[in-house]
Amino acid sequence: MNMKKMFAAAFALCMMCAVMPFSEKYVPETVISASAEDGTYENLAYTKSGDAVTISACSEKPKGELVIPAAIEGLPVTNIGEWVFKDCSGLTSVVIPDSVTTLGEGAFSGCSGLTSVVLPDSITNIGDGAFFGCSGLISVTLPNHITSIRGGTFSDCTSLTSVTIPESVASIQGWAFSNCSSLTDITIKNPECNIYDHNSTICNGQDERWNYYFNGTITGYENSTAQNYAEKYGYQFESLGPAPEPELDPGDVNGDGKVSILDVISVNRAVLGKDTFTKMQVKAVDFNQNGRPDSEESLTMVKFIVGLIPSLTA
Repeated sequence: MNMKKMFAAAFALCMMCAVMPFSEKYVPETVISASAEDGTYENLAYTKSGDAVTISACSEKPKGELVIPAAIEGLPVTNIGEWVFKDCSGLTSVVIPDSVTTLGEGAFSGCSGLTSVVLPDSITNIGDGAFFGCSGLISVTLPNHITSIRGGTFSDCTSLTSVTIPESVASIQGWAFSNCSSLTDITIKNPECNIYDHNSTICNGQDERWNYYFNGTITGYENSTAQNYAEKYGYQFESLGPAPEPELDPGDVNGDGKVSILDVISVNRAVLGKDTFTKMQVKAVDFNQNGRPDSEESLTMVKFIVGLIPSLTA
């Protein structure tokens, strides 16, 4: 079994059991080298796949500021591979271009000198343990398009003081923020975010019996999963107030993701008084800003559906 598979098995076991003390969690002792290379750029090895480039390894550990190139050989750099910058303790900051969409598993794990990270909104996928053990990381700005905080992503980031999870995040997986001993505030913007049901998912310590605890504050909306999680494990919760109502796209009054004749029928029924629209539905069809659905707006939708006008809001 190679080192990568050994880590994956050990990490998965920890995630399932969540009983090991933080100091005994297993991390690989060597950087995983790329199995195939297409070339090198300065001290970075890279591979090409189709019309994109993945940074796959580095020949020497970078120090100070690291600037990831946006393109190599005219192709965009879209991926930072697994374990590429593991244990680069001399790395203090990293500039990630907007071309990057994916950070691989453990990409910056053990970078103890890294103090802050701004992840561009182009990033949609962050692998397990990407910043595991970045003990000097004080702040991180998360992209607005990721849908998950994967297992152990910020585990053992002992200097991280606060973090805001954007509303795009649908799940926070096990050990995502475990042993973040300086973490005093975590804000979760998605009121329906699925938070892995264990007190180690968000915690800043363990007692003498290895029981996890969090003595900071979880901030979220009223009646949210963040509030449910905090109350279940006795963590302090601060409310952002009622969750905002979701918005419908213009014309899509039934919320099926498209404007069709079914939406027109709904508007006509509302005009005739046979259906009552919610405020959200009225907002979706109130093209003439009169505060109610009417036949003029119904006709506008028909014109849009048959292609006579390019937009409902033009």
